[in-house]
Order: sequence, then C-alpha cells, then structure tokens
Amino acid sequence: MRLAVVKRKVFGLSSFFVSCGIFTCKCVKCLVKSDYESVVNSIIRKRKCMLPKDPIMLLSYVNMKLRDYYSSLKLFCEDLDVDEQEVMDKLSSIGYHYNEKRNQFLSGE
Repeated sequence: MRLAVVKRKVFGLSSFFVSCGIFTCKCVKCLVKSDYESVVNSIIRKRKCMLPKDPIMLLSYVNMKLRDYYSSLKLFCEDLDVDEQEVMDKLSSIGYHYNEKRNQFLSGE
C-alpha cells in the first residue's frame, strides 16, 4: 500500500496529512508522535470496512474493481486485506461465481 504526504490548506493554514488515496487519515504531527505501523494498520482496517455489506452492492463493487484495477480476485483481496473465500461465499449466496478467465463474477456458472 502506498501512503502519500499531502499538503492541504485548511482554514487558510497549510497542513500536511498522510493519505492512502482514499481518505485523509492523520496529521503528520500526530504521525510523528504515534507509531507508524499502527497508523498503517488503521488505514488497512478502514479500507477493509469499505466493502459493501449488501451482496448485490458487493457484486457491483467487486466487478468494477476487477475490471478497472485488478488482474485477479486474489490481488484484489490481498490489496484490501479481505478473505477471498468470504467474498466468494457471499456472492455465491446470490448465485454468482468467480470466472478466472473473464476476471469477474458471473451468474449461474
């Protein structure tokens, strides 16, 4: 996972933030005082929580990510730190199964 230090103006003052590209996490001053690893783990946990709970929404989200950003379900799950089998089970409960050849979840296979 890549983290970037981003400079932003907040209320006319320049502030630096640590960003993972999805959301801004911590002020650099806080980062210096805290344990770097715990901040990274916090970011990973927050990213994991971003997966939709509803199976239909999850299907749409996963297929979009597979189409646009990931060459396999395995890479998607590793990057978001989610259990591949858990995703497959949730989507199979609504009749969708992963097709490696097409790199997407399809109905009735």
